[in-house]
Amino acid sequence: PFETLADMNETIQFAKKTKLDIALFFSFTPFPGTFEWQFVPQTLKPKNIEEWKNFVCNNFSGKSWNPFVSDKELKSIIMKAHMSFYFRPAQIYRIFKSQSSAGELFSNVRAAYSMINSLIKTKYLCKKTGR
Repeated sequence: PFETLADMNETIQFAKKTKLDIALFFSFTPFPGTFEWQFVPQTLKPKNIEEWKNFVCNNFSGKSWNPFVSDKELKSIIMKAHMSFYFRPAQIYRIFKSQSSAGELFSNVRAAYSMINSLIKTKYLCKKTGR
């Protein structure tokens, strides 16, 4: 929860240097009973299931619990992480080459479409709400 933007960029660069097929980037979410829960201001603690929807990471959005990174910056870096990891020619080739069947390839194309769609929606919502 206390990473700097530089730390986050280092994580992205590290993931890109590996031979990983999959990398997922999310915002940190403190949960009740964990050490970090004590740092969540009482006014921000969810009181019902609807409030939990905004509290935890949904799609590629989320809440920044870091005093040095805004919600908008966090959402932007999560988007950057996914885009820069998955949409490199070497990564696209690696994923394509590892497909064992047409069904698996189709499934991964659908997953890529879903990711792009979520990123676009998140970007649109961030612009619309200013977050």
